Amino acid sequence: VPVLQLFQKEWNDIKNKIVKCDAKPIISIDTINYNVFKECVDNDLVDILNDISACTNNPEIIKLLKKKNKF
Repeated sequence: VPVLQLFQKEWNDIKNKIVKCDAKPIISIDTINYNVFKECVDNDLVDILNDISACTNNPEIIKLLKKKNKF
């Protein structure tokens, strides 16, 4: 689950920056949460799809992953 670990690290970094700042954040924590998670998933999507394809012998799943990923 490297994406979730990366997300947790990024989230903690952002949270620490907000805690150190006295000003109220311009956007909500939920928005930051979603944006960081989306960025992590987008950046690691190829790795995730490759991991899924490595764990299955189902030709339908492999075909779908190849179509989405072009690996």
